[in-house]
Amino acid sequence: MVDWAKKKTFLEKIMIDGLFKKHSQVLVNMYKWKFKKIAKLYDPLNQLEKIKSPKLTYSGIISLNLAGKWRLSDCREKISEPIIARAIYNMEAYNFETLSCTLPSTIPYQWLKKDFPETLQEIQTQVQEGKWNIIGGDLVNYDASCIDGESLIRQKLYGQRFIAAKFSQLAEVAWFDCYSELPHILAQIMSKSGIKSAFINVLDDPKDKNKGEFPFPFVNFMWTAHDHTSIAVSAQSALKYSNFLSKIKDRNYFLQPERSISFNRTTSNETIQNNLSNEVIPAIINPYGAPNTKFGPLPFEIMEKMLWEQAKLVENVSFKKHFEKLHSHHNRIPTWGDAILFHRNSGIYTTAGMMKENNHTSEVLLHQTEALSAISGILGREHFQDEIQRDWQLVLKHQYREIIGGNSICEVIRDAAESYHQVISHLSSGQENAIMNAAHFLKKKIKHDLYTLFNPLGWKRHGFSTVYRKTYNNALDHQNKPLFVQKVSFSPYLSNREMQLGVKDVPGQNFLVSNAKLIQEIEELSFESQKLLPTVSPDKDELLEFENLPKDYLLIYHPPSSYIESYGLENTIFLKSPSHTQETNQKFKLKNEEYIFNSQLITIKIDANSGIITHLSYDDQETNLLGEKGIQHTLYHEKPSLSDPIHIDPSHYLVQNEFPALESIEIEERGPLRHTILIKYNKSKDGSRFHSRISIYRKEKKIYGETLVDWREKNKFLKLEINSVQKFQKFAFGKPYSIEHQSFNDLTTRHQLPIEMSFQQFALCYTQKLENETQKNLVLYSQGKYGLGISEDTVSLSLLRAPKLQTPDSKFVRLDSDHEQRSKYTDHGFHRIPWAIECVEPEIDELNVLKQAYEYNFPMIYAPTNASHDKISFFKLNQPNVIITTVKEIEEFMRAAPDWFYNPSMYEIAVIVRCVEFRGIQTSCTLSLPEFVNITKVFEVDLLERIQNNGINNSKMMVDENSIQFPMKPHEIKSLMVIIRVPFEEED
Repeated sequence: MVDWAKKKTFLEKIMIDGLFKKHSQVLVNMYKWKFKKIAKLYDPLNQLEKIKSPKLTYSGIISLNLAGKWRLSDCREKISEPIIARAIYNMEAYNFETLSCTLPSTIPYQWLKKDFPETLQEIQTQVQEGKWNIIGGDLVNYDASCIDGESLIRQKLYGQRFIAAKFSQLAEVAWFDCYSELPHILAQIMSKSGIKSAFINVLDDPKDKNKGEFPFPFVNFMWTAHDHTSIAVSAQSALKYSNFLSKIKDRNYFLQPERSISFNRTTSNETIQNNLSNEVIPAIINPYGAPNTKFGPLPFEIMEKMLWEQAKLVENVSFKKHFEKLHSHHNRIPTWGDAILFHRNSGIYTTAGMMKENNHTSEVLLHQTEALSAISGILGREHFQDEIQRDWQLVLKHQYREIIGGNSICEVIRDAAESYHQVISHLSSGQENAIMNAAHFLKKKIKHDLYTLFNPLGWKRHGFSTVYRKTYNNALDHQNKPLFVQKVSFSPYLSNREMQLGVKDVPGQNFLVSNAKLIQEIEELSFESQKLLPTVSPDKDELLEFENLPKDYLLIYHPPSSYIESYGLENTIFLKSPSHTQETNQKFKLKNEEYIFNSQLITIKIDANSGIITHLSYDDQETNLLGEKGIQHTLYHEKPSLSDPIHIDPSHYLVQNEFPALESIEIEERGPLRHTILIKYNKSKDGSRFHSRISIYRKEKKIYGETLVDWREKNKFLKLEINSVQKFQKFAFGKPYSIEHQSFNDLTTRHQLPIEMSFQQFALCYTQKLENETQKNLVLYSQGKYGLGISEDTVSLSLLRAPKLQTPDSKFVRLDSDHEQRSKYTDHGFHRIPWAIECVEPEIDELNVLKQAYEYNFPMIYAPTNASHDKISFFKLNQPNVIITTVKEIEEFMRAAPDWFYNPSMYEIAVIVRCVEFRGIQTSCTLSLPEFVNITKVFEVDLLERIQNNGINNSKMMVDENSIQFPMKPHEIKSLMVIIRVPFEEED
């Protein structure tokens, strides 16, 4: 622990101990000129001193980057505690009476609890005295565009519960360091997690030609959620404060009297200005504090603010007091009822693709495992929410914006991959145990070669699943009807999403590791010396290895007549009998220099000389829906001076690199379930290899593709471009627990084409209807990519980038031994990137698209149980527009806040069932559980699992034996706590 009293400088002793404490008026006159210079930028009429309530307010903030130029462990061991201890010392030693200080994420507090409990105790004392503010409420400061809805909730759940346990309060002010956007659903999540206000620190793009322009219409506003609750928001650019003030003169006005209007992304600037008055909102807060390595806020910064306050020029306030002031004007502050968007061409959607893939795979596994653990607990068997909670916190920690956004050194990516491997391994074993527990509770008899299949989604589904083939050649469903099967070498899903296929290497574990230099050094040794060393293998060719995997899997098709129920279990029987010939007439055929696949559902054509998909149609006339450029991969160059891991070169689309020429095309699979073509290209100039698989599945209208890349580029951008014969007019994007809409006209009037958008799992692109043309809308599905480029007739899925990695801070970081030899460019190595494309009817139901996207990301999973049991659904809703998004056991009872939470008896299990309404309509729902489940009580809880209304049941929610009736508001997130009596062993 640093003793800051011994580090006090001579100048500090003179200026602060001497002049500030004894002759402060001298310093006031010295510093007053600087304040007036800043104030005049914002208030050119110099009226600031005439009003009793100053506009400018200040609050001390501890600026702490958890990782990026150093590892998380470096921050914990070398940076975090000294910075926090310095802030404590400043308040105690100098007696800055109105100084309040704060830390905007929870992880550092957790580190203090384990490593420096005495420092945490000092903070607890200062919290009680009102000197230390608790804000944030999240485990870490995350990037909201690349994590799913449940992750947004869990950041608050685990962050706020820790704060409640250690500080006997909740954070009421959220903090966001934001590069690009905040989804609209976040307003509702905050409101239901104890948050009343939010501060947004907009991280500017230093390469933006509009640098300095504040990228949002308002500085202060009320953010209205879908359920009509509101969050007061203050936003500030991360520019120098004086520059920021000079740019927001038209962004901080009250509404005109008697005006009531909610603005959104489609509102024109003219409409906004016509509804604003010329009255300035008297609330501009500036959080100040030196960056990490300077251990701020520094004493001279603090002294300056104290002197200005002494001269009655500013206020030094806590964030809570600032927002209380803002809330007092809520009726006249502009209201925003939409997602909050700042920068468009953001590299965080694509950079460090391995981290985003691992994060989403972990989110999928956590969803599956929590539901299975709860089901096992309901049946009186082993359940392990406490272990899953530790996995969640490990995943959430690596959602820190610089890690998941890709703005990190190589060591951070490797460390994160090791953590993901730990999580994935644990969750996979937990899934198998839970399915085994449930199957044997339900079993009627034991039967060999019997598997239990689990559907982890909230609606019944059919489709494809995969299992290790062993010696199996055939499969029967739960009614002993034969299922179509095919021996295959790869699953439709990314590695590690299907626990029955085993845990594979996690992308990033060997990031940039190369044995080439070591082999060269060994070869230079004498023969006798070489014999004394272990054998070192050349670097693995992961691309070649993946393409040449043996056909060890069995792909199974479950027809609609053999659907699997919502959160349901059912049997599949596997047979070792000889495989049946299941040939099909639909095949890829080479004709007139085109590979053609034609069925009753879909026709596609691939140019045999380029590998480009040139034709896609769904009718007998073969009306081509693709434009001249078809579907193809493209490479773009990014200027290093205009790009980095976070920022895309805005003019990259002007410099398209020539894509490598075709090497070969081969037909890889010929059905009966999947028909696949493998397309190989020559090496690029930088040594990258690009291969592509195109697959068509039985009874499917989608093109399933996967891009296989050994990525070696420098400052390049790889995209998959889909050129439509029709122009686009609007879009529906998958977002966390929601679907967000954007019109093309609104995009193009505010931003330069092309535009990089973010999406999750799917993007639905609506086309313009023209006379005598077949209109189809385009849907793009993704399992782990988040960036989408948009132009008039082309959408492009952003696959990989290659900016330089972040530069390590040598003063703090512990580097791996190979740091000098390895590549300095991000994402180098092997990548498997699945994607799917479909053209749909104009009147397509967006909710059905969303459900297909979920099915594309969340596989059905098998476990070998040898237990014969009936088909069953554990949680089922009767309304298609309301989806069960989470089933989990409640968190451990918090004795520090006994009135908030439920404490189950040893005979009970309390399960959270989280539902989301997606169509924007008021809905009455019925949640059904199996007949043998004994529901004793039901409570509505918030997202922190606090019981609402003191446990008094809402009259609109009713319990009837094994079902629950409850209402849902439009777009509402509702969490029900279902208390279930656990059966004894003898009751089985």
